[in-house]
Amino acid sequence: MKKMLVWTLCAAMLLAVAGCGESRPRVEKVEIAELAEAENEEQENSEKASAEEEENALSADTESEDDAAETDNTEAAETDTADTVETGDSASGSDKTEADDSITAETTADENTAAAEGTDTATQSASASTTVVLSDDTVFDAEYYANTYADVKASCGTDFDALLNHYLTYGKKEGRQPSAEGTAANNAASATGTADAASTTGAATTTTTSASDSGHQISGFSIIYQNPELPTGCESVAATMLINYYGFSADKVDLADNYLPKASATFYYDANGNKIGPDMENYFVGDPHSSGYICGVSAILTEVNGYLSAQGSSLRAVDKTGISFDDLYAYIDNDTPVMVWVTIYMANRRSTTGWYTEDGRWMEYATNDHGAVLIGYTDTTVTIADPISGKVEYSRSQFESVFASRSNKAVIIQ
Repeated sequence: MKKMLVWTLCAAMLLAVAGCGESRPRVEKVEIAELAEAENEEQENSEKASAEEEENALSADTESEDDAAETDNTEAAETDTADTVETGDSASGSDKTEADDSITAETTADENTAAAEGTDTATQSASASTTVVLSDDTVFDAEYYANTYADVKASCGTDFDALLNHYLTYGKKEGRQPSAEGTAANNAASATGTADAASTTGAATTTTTSASDSGHQISGFSIIYQNPELPTGCESVAATMLINYYGFSADKVDLADNYLPKASATFYYDANGNKIGPDMENYFVGDPHSSGYICGVSAILTEVNGYLSAQGSSLRAVDKTGISFDDLYAYIDNDTPVMVWVTIYMANRRSTTGWYTEDGRWMEYATNDHGAVLIGYTDTTVTIADPISGKVEYSRSQFESVFASRSNKAVIIQ
């Protein structure tokens, strides 16, 4: 009985303990679930609020940027409009006025020029003429010359200077006719006769002459030819002609052998591959009796002054390199012949080549370089004492072009 009572008490206690352990966890689970649900709801509300705030802030920023952009666009448009108005006012104001004034001035100038040109048709026709009178009174008609000789026209075309140069260099020697009219004197006589006949018959006839009285020819200038003794010594022979004009009897071979400074045509290449050779300005390079190059002004000064000194003369050769054409022809007017550096047959200078001196100066030459003496000129021609061709005439414009390509190198004796 006592034992049963003990077991009953134990069972009751166990039931009590089981009931207590069961009710407490149930309460804790409810509270934790409710707390978690509350926290989740609060977090969602907070995130929702934050999202709304960010959305509101973004919307506000966008509206602010739109407002700012609209303001900027409005200001820019106003500025552009103002600039356009200002520019338009300027273009339609002073600039346009200046442009209109310029156009008016140009139009007036053109009208004045046309009026001036129209006042003298004969003068205008004369300036456009293809006919000139040469120093020997021969009339040269470029149009006639080209149309008469098909081979010349095929070579020179209708260029006046080329045709004149051909006649003076080749045509004259070949017996070609320069014109259909003959000499200027004959034309003048014919014109006079025509005028007299017109006067007799009462006809109103006007004759225009394009002849020019300008120019000068030096008389008594003797020609010396370089061949056969000095085939490459043109500069030295030209200097010999210049000397003898002043009453001396210099011999071309003596001058070339004993007064012309010469240097051997020997060359080498430096470490940089540059061709190194003699000073061609101060020496004739090579042998004027056979194979040689050219020489510059300084070599001719040495030659001529050496000879003049040996003759006891006070005359001296003077370097006139760089001389103007006005001064060049002024010497001819004063009967002072001028040695000039040009080209063979007054052809255009060929492409140049050369070498360096040991002190670094460039020596340049072309295979058709030549030396001669200027002894006359007209409005359209020059007369040259040429060591190869003798006394010849060339187109003045062609001579000036070639002379300039040789740096206007010139020497006189005074």
